[in-house]
Amino acid sequence: MTILMQIDGVEGEGRIAGHDGWFPLTSFRWGGRRAARTHTGGVLGKSAAYSTPQLTDITLTRLADSSSSLLWDHMIKGNSTPIRFHWLRAGQGGEPTSYLEAQFDDALLIAIDVGSSSGGRPTETLVFTYRALEYRVVNVGNALSGPQDVVSFNLGTA
Repeated sequence: MTILMQIDGVEGEGRIAGHDGWFPLTSFRWGGRRAARTHTGGVLGKSAAYSTPQLTDITLTRLADSSSSLLWDHMIKGNSTPIRFHWLRAGQGGEPTSYLEAQFDDALLIAIDVGSSSGGRPTETLVFTYRALEYRVVNVGNALSGPQDVVSFNLGTA
């Protein structure tokens, strides 16, 4: 499965059909949690208190390439911009088709770490923070059709 990232105003080296200029990724990590505390009592013998969702920063890795300096420039200048991620699978005729998509608004690149090993190509670990998100599951199934499920969340209004 291919994972691609698009940053407004920064062109990557990706040349996959429909995703020219996107950044190919080797890993993607993002998540969230909601703390819950239960105690005995209440009408049914139990009650719970839940906190506001806590969403993590986005952490990803990619191979260093000719666009690495553009990402450093983006991070140093503190540019806030939308970023998009598409997870691709083989579609009709083997063409890549998106089955999972995420957009993070007001995303800010807050860290870049470069690593390498002897004889290996350098990798970059990037960390983004963001204000709002839209997470979309495209239920393409084997017939490449189906409904879409969308979740939106704005950290500024939570």
